[in-house]
Amino acid sequence: MPHKIRRFGETGKRALETKRVKRRAGGKTHRIKKMAMRGSRRGGLKTWNSGGKRGPVQNLEELVVMDLVEESMGHRENSMTVQDLVLSLTESTRRLGYGFGFSMGNQMNSYGKAHIGALFGALDRLGLGKVLYYPSLEHATITSMKTKANATSLGIPVHIIEAGIIAGYLSGYLGTGIKVHETLCTYLNSDVCQFVAEPVEAQEHPSDAVNPKPKDVIKAIAERIEAVEPDKAEKGENRYYLILPNMPLMKKQLLEESSNILYLAGIELAKVHSRTSYEDALRKIACYFDMNSIEVRKLKGKRVIRINYKQYNSIEGLVELSVSMADGFLEAVFGREPKKRSGIRSNKAYFVELTV
Repeated sequence: MPHKIRRFGETGKRALETKRVKRRAGGKTHRIKKMAMRGSRRGGLKTWNSGGKRGPVQNLEELVVMDLVEESMGHRENSMTVQDLVLSLTESTRRLGYGFGFSMGNQMNSYGKAHIGALFGALDRLGLGKVLYYPSLEHATITSMKTKANATSLGIPVHIIEAGIIAGYLSGYLGTGIKVHETLCTYLNSDVCQFVAEPVEAQEHPSDAVNPKPKDVIKAIAERIEAVEPDKAEKGENRYYLILPNMPLMKKQLLEESSNILYLAGIELAKVHSRTSYEDALRKIACYFDMNSIEVRKLKGKRVIRINYKQYNSIEGLVELSVSMADGFLEAVFGREPKKRSGIRSNKAYFVELTV
């Protein structure tokens, strides 16, 4: 990505770039070392394909689409917020997120349950809750009444993937090009999120949206993670639940920058935790990123944090995103960069150990 993101803090500024990046924590500057995720790709997964036959599905997007349409996913309030916050940073990332959502929504419509209720059910499972739908000749309005106002105002609507999903689904459902923009958002000091859908040939709305400040986005991400309640997380959630919102962040053109933003969010999260409460924060991170488990043990005066992934989410990009936040958090709490070790467990799932 051509743009740069700046970190503002007492210790100075840090540029987040796509090639050479430095991290500053504990008064020291460290160069980021990319972890080698060898063997982290999932094996052949078998599920039902759109032809009704049991067989391997190679396309990860197809797996997620099937689960969305078949209503087998779990529920979490504002489940996609962290990923949407990352995508809200620039015009180019917003286009990427919207385009990804549009593709997913279009695939959902063509999967075989092309009725408007399937879209609303998917939006509910993605975190918007039950929505109110008001169609008219000129446009349709979709309002989520479940979302709540947030403490951080970013001056821009952030539910980008969701807007794309609505546009893609309605375009296929109505057989004509539909565009969707979010007019009200909880990150714009609103109590609800509202989307307006209209034909693409309608007059373009002038965009006065400015890019939010990276430090505000990072703070909002940390707030969202801190609000997670692991003990109340639903059990038996669908296994591809959190892969969907992370998929655009896992693309090569955004992965390194996204992982560094989450690293900084981990540092921000450390501001409200100490060495006595760090395990609680790690549980929140593990819950949000749908890790299988996170174990903490002491060994020769050091702490070894072992992150265990499930077989289905041992995916290179997803591992890098989640480890980046834990890495930043631990480095800020303990004042030193964690040493990393990774491998594959007996069940072919991935693990990462961070030692501080």
